[in-house]
Amino acid sequence: IRLVALLLLAWPGAGWAAITFTNLGTNSDNVDRTEYTIASLTPTSGEVVYLGLHITKGTTPDEPTSITGTEGFLGVTWTKEATVTFATIASPKKRVSIYSGVPVSGVTGSIIVSFGVNTQTSLGFSVQQSAGAATSGYTVETNTGSANTVASLTVSLADIASGNANLGVIGKDDNTLTTACTGFTGLGDTTWTTPTSSIRSNYKVDDASCDWTWTGNTHAGGIVVEVAILPAPSGAAPQRMLMGVGQ
Repeated sequence: IRLVALLLLAWPGAGWAAITFTNLGTNSDNVDRTEYTIASLTPTSGEVVYLGLHITKGTTPDEPTSITGTEGFLGVTWTKEATVTFATIASPKKRVSIYSGVPVSGVTGSIIVSFGVNTQTSLGFSVQQSAGAATSGYTVETNTGSANTVASLTVSLADIASGNANLGVIGKDDNTLTTACTGFTGLGDTTWTTPTSSIRSNYKVDDASCDWTWTGNTHAGGIVVEVAILPAPSGAAPQRMLMGVGQ
């Protein structure tokens, strides 16, 4: 028996775990309001949260005038990543938007979405928190897409770097569930009536294209976001490990 020595290099610390997402909450409120409260969400401190919204109105839906929070979401700065209107493209009555922010506390709290004096007819939401994503510069790129009277929608990033994740959120003008994009992990998926609507979120690492499908034809709008993986610690040197293998 011969003993063969193998030299392996390993990098210590964080920065090499794959990005994952946890669904903090996906639901809707179909009451006419100027302000909606998304309650009972428990974040992890220091990890980026992506807030997907499906906003509806009898005319073009407004964008929020402010997004604030309580407890774990108190003081979070929310950045709009992308927005798209649809249903129909020419005369939209629905809007999908994605915002991002980083909680500094892990206490259960609420997110409050306000529209000033403008009343919306409903709000769907899908709140997703990352693990293993960069803590700054986490959004690399976004893209949006919309279509009238279709049974599928594909929205693609221009490219995606190795290890980064594609997080997608879609809204539809019906209340049927949406099949997650091919090979993607489904996160939240919910529907509501008055008006009939739905929202779905999903993600996948190392895949630039997201192709949602559903039963029947309807109007739809979707957004994809490239989320950067947490980089290796600055100046981290590989550790040498010597292993013996018998032959």
